[in-house]
Amino acid sequence: MRASYQTENASPRATTRDENRGGCLWSCMGEVEAAPAGRDLVADARRGDASAFALLLDPLWEPAYKLAYSMLRDRTAAEDAVQEAGMKAWRSAGRLRDGTSDLRPWFLTIVANQCRSRQAQPMVAGPAVRQPA
Repeated sequence: MRASYQTENASPRATTRDENRGGCLWSCMGEVEAAPAGRDLVADARRGDASAFALLLDPLWEPAYKLAYSMLRDRTAAEDAVQEAGMKAWRSAGRLRDGTSDLRPWFLTIVANQCRSRQAQPMVAGPAVRQPA
């Protein structure tokens, strides 16, 4: 069963297409709610709490997308890079340092590195289309 964080005035996180630029970038986390004051979400995320991690990344999706788009200049590639960066961040959340309070620099570095990796990859051509003779 997934943990859910709530406050008195909390509402479910929106997952509309417009909000996250064309897809549910963090759909694997499902709906999460606002965290109560004083809750150490970073410590919870380090211990593998997916809801805590989703709450920490929620405010970072838009800046991450803007960064990826500015680097890649392609909407789909930017969305893919941000989603892949989110998964990389989740896999390395257990290595966050004690006392980490702001994930923005860490996560945006992962996004930038993911974009650089995509830029370094050679373009993959689709199947050759034969012209009728």
